[in-house]
Amino acid sequence: MEEKKLVIDPNKCIMCGACTAIAPNNCAWVDGTDTPVVINDKVTEEATNAASSCPTGACHIEEK
Repeated sequence: MEEKKLVIDPNKCIMCGACTAIAPNNCAWVDGTDTPVVINDKVTEEATNAASSCPTGACHIEEK
């Protein structure tokens, strides 16, 4: 079984906040960062929805 994780690529992120709104248990704005960060990389239904809603593909799921 392949393990997967949620990732945010800061180079692709346009800071729309979709991931933080859809998956607040996975993604959050953190002081000192320009883009949201993954605070929990576990692939949940919310994380999957956030990844599929990201307009640039910055928030995505990849193999560990």
